Amino acid sequence: MPSKSKSQQRFFGMVDAYKKGEMKNASSKIKKAAKGMSMDDVKDFAETKHKGLPETVEENIIRLTEKDLHRMVMEAVNKILKESNDLQDHIFSEKEMQWLYDNQDKLSPIQQKVLNAGMWVRARQANYHGYAKRWFNIILKNGETYYYERNGELRKTGT
Repeated sequence: MPSKSKSQQRFFGMVDAYKKGEMKNASSKIKKAAKGMSMDDVKDFAETKHKGLPETVEENIIRLTEKDLHRMVMEAVNKILKESNDLQDHIFSEKEMQWLYDNQDKLSPIQQKVLNAGMWVRARQANYHGYAKRWFNIILKNGETYYYERNGELRKTGT
């Protein structure tokens, strides 16, 4: 693997010299790198040409504090709560139900509940007709799932 910067190439040049015994008073970083790498790997880094390389490459190290982690968790929880509030009193069309069915592995808990209700209604329809004709519209109201019977009566799923 070639070096990513001129300073990295120079460092591995020193590691290479230490491994060959050409460098007597090496720093602890050089000794540690020399101990943990094979000669071939060190040579790959050390033999990189300087042309076109930046002097240094900044490392992207992300350090999270407890406050940052708490903020991230709260944002995730708020997103889930907002989604469940957005879906309150929503009527899921046949097209939406088919989408939920096709994307089962990506659903939120509320969407999974709606899909389960739709599958229950569809299984009931299959028992009645011998096959499932279509997806019924599922209504999500106050966290409960409902559907309309053929006679227009609103009925809770699972009953």
